[in-house]
Amino acid sequence: MSHDPLHPETPHHAHSHETAPMHDSVDAWHDHAADEKPQQAHSEVGNATMITGVGLALFMVIVFSVVAVYAYYTWFVSQRLSEQEVAFGLSPHSPAAVARQYKRDALQRLEAGGEVRIQATETLPALNYKLIKIDDAMKAVAETYTSPRRAAADVPAEPRN
Repeated sequence: MSHDPLHPETPHHAHSHETAPMHDSVDAWHDHAADEKPQQAHSEVGNATMITGVGLALFMVIVFSVVAVYAYYTWFVSQRLSEQEVAFGLSPHSPAAVARQYKRDALQRLEAGGEVRIQATETLPALNYKLIKIDDAMKAVAETYTSPRRAAADVPAEPRN
């Protein structure tokens, strides 16, 4: 007998990859007497109101969670932006603005050169020094060590004993 409706003349061959059909034997409880009351369906009994209530409650938990996360995110970003305004110079007293002004002043002092006098404090002595450009300082040091006058001063006139 063929299982192929298009080719009924082709016989059906058993294949090793097919599982033989196995049917369970009929149990005694399948046979109902004429006077037996029909059984009610077991899985179709449910409290629709409770199921709907639980579903709505879970939905509200999800909505509340999303709103809470969004509120926290908005608060966090607002805090970070206000901190950045202070840190990155939108305020003239922010650390970044103060550091930029200090660097600008230091570079101007270095360009201008001159005497620097720092007053003494209780724990530190007074400090006085002269600012010059690094190129000028390197030239001055090189001239000091290469001048003929220094070379003559380093050589003693008489050998020392």
